[in-house]
Amino acid sequence: MFVRHSIAMAELRCQRIGLTDRGIDDLPIKEKLALVAEAYGGRALEGLVKKRIDKALGPLKVFGFFKPKRLTDTYLKDAAVRKRTIPAQTDADVREPPATSVRERTFN
Repeated sequence: MFVRHSIAMAELRCQRIGLTDRGIDDLPIKEKLALVAEAYGGRALEGLVKKRIDKALGPLKVFGFFKPKRLTDTYLKDAAVRKRTIPAQTDADVREPPATSVRERTFN
């Protein structure tokens, strides 16, 4: 039951985003094979291209060029953070959880 529902929802999703105009069961075997080959072929080609680019840019990465963006680099360039419209966190912002006695924590 779960698998059938999952397949039905996947088919509906594919139809809604315009990948197919009918259900997967209604596609001829040639079209199914073509779609699978296209998907795996694209991934393989992407892997080859990425590997070549990484090999070519490898020496430059040693010197700090072409590094992946860090999250801190991204949000520190945000206009709201730069203008300091978001106040810094203080100790007053951090609340200690309320202390509970041992009697309150036990299940009676």
